[in-house]
Amino acid sequence: MLIFDVVIAMIILSGISMAFLGLYGWRFADRIPAAVPYTLLMASAAAWAILYSLELMTPSLPLKIVFHNLRFLFLPFVAVIELWLVIAYVKKTEWLRRDWAAAVLIIPVIAAFLGTTSPFHTLFRYNFSINTAGPVMVLQYTDSPFYTLYIFYSLVLLILAIVILIVESRKRKTLWEEQTIILLTALALPTIINYLFIFGITPLPGVNMTAPLFWIAAVLYTVALFRYRFLDIIPIARSRLIETMSTPMLVLDMGGRIIDLNPAACSLFATTLKAAVGKSVDGIAPDWPDFLSLCRSDETDHADLTRDQEGGARYYTGSVELIHTSSGEPEGRLVLLQDVTGQKNAERALRFSEEKFRKAFYTSPDAICISRLEDGMFVSVNKGFLDLSGYTEGEIIGRTSLERNIWKDKDDRDRVTRALISGEEVVNYEARFTTRDREIVGLVSASVIIINGTSHILTITRDITGRKQVEEAKDLLLEELGLKNAELDRFTYTISHDLKSPLITIRGFLGLLGQDLKKNDPSLVQKDMDRISSAAEKMERLISTLLALSRSGKSVDSPEYIPLTGLVQEAAGLLDVSLKNQGVTLTVAEDLTVVSGDRQSLLQVMTNLLENAIKFMGDQKEPRIDVGVRQEDAGPVFFVRDNGMGIRKEDQPKIFGLFERLYPEIPGTGIGLATVKRIIEAHGGKIWVESEGAGEGTTFWFTLPGNPKDRNSSARD
Repeated sequence: MLIFDVVIAMIILSGISMAFLGLYGWRFADRIPAAVPYTLLMASAAAWAILYSLELMTPSLPLKIVFHNLRFLFLPFVAVIELWLVIAYVKKTEWLRRDWAAAVLIIPVIAAFLGTTSPFHTLFRYNFSINTAGPVMVLQYTDSPFYTLYIFYSLVLLILAIVILIVESRKRKTLWEEQTIILLTALALPTIINYLFIFGITPLPGVNMTAPLFWIAAVLYTVALFRYRFLDIIPIARSRLIETMSTPMLVLDMGGRIIDLNPAACSLFATTLKAAVGKSVDGIAPDWPDFLSLCRSDETDHADLTRDQEGGARYYTGSVELIHTSSGEPEGRLVLLQDVTGQKNAERALRFSEEKFRKAFYTSPDAICISRLEDGMFVSVNKGFLDLSGYTEGEIIGRTSLERNIWKDKDDRDRVTRALISGEEVVNYEARFTTRDREIVGLVSASVIIINGTSHILTITRDITGRKQVEEAKDLLLEELGLKNAELDRFTYTISHDLKSPLITIRGFLGLLGQDLKKNDPSLVQKDMDRISSAAEKMERLISTLLALSRSGKSVDSPEYIPLTGLVQEAAGLLDVSLKNQGVTLTVAEDLTVVSGDRQSLLQVMTNLLENAIKFMGDQKEPRIDVGVRQEDAGPVFFVRDNGMGIRKEDQPKIFGLFERLYPEIPGTGIGLATVKRIIEAHGGKIWVESEGAGEGTTFWFTLPGNPKDRNSSARD
């Protein structure tokens, strides 16, 4: 009976311990991801212990079976909950997907159903009886194959949880931290004891020692909770924030105990994380009463602190922020210490050489100003600043918005300010400024100085606008020369290739012509002559296009008034063969009015536009080109419209580019439309293209200056 009483007492102790830990963990459920699975795990362990104690204490077989089977309402899910707890602890919550959870829960759900209904089938455990051979009356039974599968599946999940804990802790370099080791032990110990019992290894025959020994795991969890703050908010913040900060930082609970501190704070207070956590802050700084007073503040506070140490005094700006729960209750303090010794030394140096500084300040040709770090208000400026900015001293001193407005790009001001706040000095930072009457480029050097205990910014700006303009002009010239050279190389290559093609054709058919003359066959001779003539015409048009391109950018010195209808018909006559060969119907409006410009250049425009429409007609069964005009308030707008291949939306912005050939399979030089655009713009007009896309036809719209007399006449009519 003594053994029985001890076992029951251990089980009850374990159940109470686990229930208490579960209740404590629930208070973190609204903000700590690991708190929910932890609470469920503790509740499951407590229920297991209670039901197992009832099973052992009752002598009735039916009641033993009932208490035994009730455990399977939650036991199949313990391994799943432990896996959940580990995933949340290592902050891999993105793994907690619903589809994965549903798959993982299939076997536990089946096991829970079969376990609680096992008296009615043999699919889980059956053949129940009481074994009285040992010191404790225990329930014995026969396990089904599915029960064996469920046990193996649970073991796999538990092993997976332990592997994840080890692997992820190694990645974060926290594997050997006490908190991780304790959690690993608390998870592994009950698992090992339970599976030893399953395989028949137990000090008491028939008694599963997992529940009686839960109190050991409870002790481990208690240490993790109260000594290492396992479910506290601070470990979450540590890996992301505290560890990487160069500023000393401490986190205290409301009782003044240290919950966490970063390496910078450890260095400042000559301690270690292991030695400091859990102790009162008084223990690491007993000789710094001003700091300890700040740490006990019941509200957000700031203070200037001085600490005497070897090598001289150090100066700090200290701040304390209260950490609140989701319900608004304070639960801790965040303490930051900013070392401002350099600023203090600068202040002393400034005071020591005040007269020397004053002379340099007011006589320097550079623009020098002093403004408050907090809000940018000007407190002092020199003559160089007034000359550069164009403002008077009365318009500047005491102003805050002006300081912000002078910076053209506010990001430049913010970068300089952030650098100064972090303790850095700014040297030769290039920025643009807007003064009263102009924009300048300046080289800025700045540092923080202390005046009457307040942080200020000393800024020196040197005007480099002239030098910058020279540099930019030089860079632009070099860039333009580079582009011109590249364009010239490409032009030379393309034109030489396009000129060589008809020359090769002419040379080839001249050879054939000589042979066909010997054959005295007039039909062959005529074909050769036609091909030679066609190649010569192609070369002539190419040369004309080149001549037009060479003149395209020049302004029209002596414009003449040209009836555009007649000009279009003349261009059509030059392309008569192509129009007939393609079967194109050309319609030219009779009211195209009179335009002003260079006749030869505008003839080239119309020829190129018509030739382009013919060339890109595609396989249209009834090819058509319309040339017309649309009257608008600003004047006539002319158009050349075809029903051919059309132009893709994404290609339309490139259509007037030099050497742009959007359809390489169609012969062309890639300079025709570029020439058209240059000629029209040189005449003071503009051209644009519209097309709904491939296969939808194309319309080229353009404007040209007209006859002033016609405009006046139209206005009177």
